[in-house]
Amino acid sequence: MPRTFMSGLDVQAQRGMRPWGRGRLALLTHQSAIASDGRHLLELLEMEGLRPAVVFSPEHGLWATHQDMEAVESMQDPMFSYPVLSLYGRDAVSLAPHRDWLEGIDRLVVDLQDVGARYYTFAATLAKSLRVAAQTGTTVTLLDRPNPIGIIKCEGSPQLPDYCSFVGELQLPHRHGLTMAEMARWIVREEKLDVDLELVPMKNWNGRGWPTSAPWVPPSPNMPTLSTALVYPGMCLLEGTNLSEGRGTTTPFLVFGAPYMDGRAVAHALRVLGANKGCIFIPTIFRPMFGKWGGHLCQGVRIHVTDPEAFCPLTLGTAVLQVAWDLYPADFAWRTETYEFENDRLAVDLLFGDPAIRAAIECSAPFEGTVDKLGLRLDDYLEKREGILIYRRRSPK
Repeated sequence: MPRTFMSGLDVQAQRGMRPWGRGRLALLTHQSAIASDGRHLLELLEMEGLRPAVVFSPEHGLWATHQDMEAVESMQDPMFSYPVLSLYGRDAVSLAPHRDWLEGIDRLVVDLQDVGARYYTFAATLAKSLRVAAQTGTTVTLLDRPNPIGIIKCEGSPQLPDYCSFVGELQLPHRHGLTMAEMARWIVREEKLDVDLELVPMKNWNGRGWPTSAPWVPPSPNMPTLSTALVYPGMCLLEGTNLSEGRGTTTPFLVFGAPYMDGRAVAHALRVLGANKGCIFIPTIFRPMFGKWGGHLCQGVRIHVTDPEAFCPLTLGTAVLQVAWDLYPADFAWRTETYEFENDRLAVDLLFGDPAIRAAIECSAPFEGTVDKLGLRLDDYLEKREGILIYRRRSPK
């Protein structure tokens, strides 16, 4: 019989959390921190008579109630009545816990659900919290969770040092193939942090994706399904453009377009580029309720993944930008507004991590060469990460 999957939270709940009550306790978490029986981390602590001194919430808030780049205010949580301090406010300073917030905290328990892409900001919040914990002598206990798109396959390259940002705090590939516990080990090793880091790994996870027995609780408003997570490492690139990435619809990142597009022409052009590996394109019309082109009819394409193992989301996202640049030179544009507190570099360059990719798109270079540029530094990363891996990587037979 197959062994039952256990998240880090499940493993810790089985061990018992009472030892955490020997000092002052804080949490960094959100709504996805649930056990296999549906109970939230906060409820499990309550059942053992433990009360955190404070709860820190990442981007989108404790209950994923806030949209992308929307400031979250600190509050008293209405469900569990804990004080919640937001680590995503109105400026870049708000993205890390103040040192005095962790002074006197003996243990910071972290339970965050990542989605396997460098742009997802919870890894940045983890890194900033680890740095402060190293200063205050706070023990950090991280409860691990699956990478929903698996740890077997990586895509892209670590960004150039000058292109680090909150959507690229760690120099990892676009699709990094790590869990949060492995990223924590990466941070501590790369930054030589003197921090007491305790990891609680998962049990009985094959590394290929989301366990069928585990419920998926969206870690952010526009990550409603596992299918969304699968396309995100490529389709998030559209945030750096005037294309709608589907925010304001029920299928964000699985649909894209703009009022100036012809959905059939775009689908055909993507097929010609060979971007349909492991997926099909369905021309469509949609109307975002908010976000880019909110209230306007957009033509575009719906993405349906047919073979997750063959699918290359980063190649697809890059192909979408190439097609938009080639077919709609008068209408398509790069985002120039402030993006995740950055205004000195284009958002698309921060997302690619290398302005050479945008330059290749702008000169309509052969697409195969552009894809090759995306992975220039991948082999070095794969070799470098060997020392921090926790789970075995087994390619499907």
